[in-house]
Amino acid sequence: MSDKEETSKIETEPKTPTRDELVKRNALIIERTFESFGIYSRVVEVDIHKNMVHFSIEIALGTKIDDVLALHKDLALALASPSGDVEMEAPIKGRSLIRIKVPLLTNPKLDPEKYKIIRIAEKEPAENSLKSFFRLLLRLIIIVFDWLSEKLRVVENKI
Repeated sequence: MSDKEETSKIETEPKTPTRDELVKRNALIIERTFESFGIYSRVVEVDIHKNMVHFSIEIALGTKIDDVLALHKDLALALASPSGDVEMEAPIKGRSLIRIKVPLLTNPKLDPEKYKIIRIAEKEPAENSLKSFFRLLLRLIIIVFDWLSEKLRVVENKI
């Protein structure tokens, strides 16, 4: 095997993320998932246990705790929780934080034969969704104006 073949083989093998990388990625996923639902939060503490990771988050002032707790299934989906759920404790006694308990994924590799992996662009969710909303709104306005102008032409031709 030549050096070029070995180099290309090494580059194409997927790198297994370390536990710390997984925890950092999950913290970012938690923040972005809440942000996509209009809840602004920040992971302020992470406690790694044997089978569980506890993320402590603070939320924006005025956010209802029930709104945060209602998203536990959406959060489990975004985190690909091995149990299919996450536990949430709100508020943590004596603190103004919410604790999210996520089971630790022992084998983060997905079988590519069984699952199709989709990469999502690394953009700010609020910015991306806001731009998408305005693009959709602009398209809708154009469609409505086209429809109205067609109807006006039909009416003018009848007159």
